[in-house]
Amino acid sequence: MKQNQKLLVVNINEFNYDFLLKQSKIFRCKNIIKFFDNFNKSKTFTLDKIQHENLDPWVQEVSINTGKNSKNHKIKNLGEKLNSNIVQIWDLISKKFTVSVWGSMNSQLRDNKNIKVFFPDPWNFTSKIKPENLKNLFLLPNYYAKNYTNIRIFDFIKYAVYLFKIIFTSSLVLKHFLTNFFFYLKNIFFIKIPLNFKFFTIFDIISLLILLNLEKKNRSDCVFIFLNSIAHFQHNYWDDEKNYKNYFIFLDKLFFVLNNHLLNYESAIIYNGFTQKRIKPEYLLKPYDPESLLSKLKISFLKSEQNMTNGAILFFKNEKKQKYYYNKMKNFTLGNLYLFDLKKVDKKSFFYKIRIKSNYQKSNKLNFKRKFEYYRTYKKSKKNNPNYDLLNEFKFIKTTGSHINRGLFFHKNLNVKIKKKFQNHYIFNIIKESLNV
Repeated sequence: MKQNQKLLVVNINEFNYDFLLKQSKIFRCKNIIKFFDNFNKSKTFTLDKIQHENLDPWVQEVSINTGKNSKNHKIKNLGEKLNSNIVQIWDLISKKFTVSVWGSMNSQLRDNKNIKVFFPDPWNFTSKIKPENLKNLFLLPNYYAKNYTNIRIFDFIKYAVYLFKIIFTSSLVLKHFLTNFFFYLKNIFFIKIPLNFKFFTIFDIISLLILLNLEKKNRSDCVFIFLNSIAHFQHNYWDDEKNYKNYFIFLDKLFFVLNNHLLNYESAIIYNGFTQKRIKPEYLLKPYDPESLLSKLKISFLKSEQNMTNGAILFFKNEKKQKYYYNKMKNFTLGNLYLFDLKKVDKKSFFYKIRIKSNYQKSNKLNFKRKFEYYRTYKKSKKNNPNYDLLNEFKFIKTTGSHINRGLFFHKNLNVKIKKKFQNHYIFNIIKESLNV
């Protein structure tokens, strides 16, 4: 790396570039358009192809951060944590340069003095946070991401108070929201776009502003940023065309802050890891309260680590308990469909997810056979459990975007030769070579 040259690495998770650029031009979102100016572009891909398994950011971000595909790093399911022996790109860089890491999915802090900031993703159960006061920022998104189908108002307010504590210490956050006071007042309280979209986008904006504030002091040589709000939009609201203008005006504020980040770096990398395509809406079955559901099914466990969709890793006292409850959940049916997809993690834990999806909203009064099916082709049960009252335990989450295993890589001012197409885990090598580490 040249003297005083700094590198910004941004994963705008799963964003569909053609869709983003087209709508930005229609609605004159100048900050989004400006952001992608002057970048060179390459195509990326992954050999992983199964959504809700290996073709998910929980897996693909590990591939990019470690330079190993899923076959080698062994993370293949949501919720599985990274092996402590695998080197992440910032572990390598921080031996020579100062680094800040913000939001990178399924990542771990292995502390040294050159890692100035480390802020994990909201679904992370194990990583430390640096500096420790950022925990005040982490608590609310961590709670919301895992419990958004079953929010308890008291808990939400409690964690919101912690969030405001750190917001009021950031001059850039206060300045931004005061300057744009009427915009946020209108778009938060008077524009009918879903709360999930507002929450995740505003959190991305606050995160970027707090990181900008921190970097005034740290001046890290390399900064990693992971942003997830656009992925949420595509997954859940892609069919809501009447509100596209409201969505994109909101997103444009996010890119206004991103452009301020870009000003501080001579070199930059932007990627999506993989992308999404628009699909006809279908409905994911997510338990309102997963632990309550398992309790009603008489599944007893020591601990549950909830993932970002509709599953978790369950931990048990011993191998005997694990085997017993594994077999019990494996054979549980709803209608003639097995409810759970299960995979053993080790002798005391296993991963589960809801394998059934719906083609219609819950409010549609259609019979079970027409309404429900598997995500993938699974063998149906010969027995029939007609306990359809169990469906009251689930919220039907609309899905409008589906993962595809192709992505894009944008770059400027890198001193390495970059191919026109490569596997996404090769991004690790590009970063490594561009910094000469």
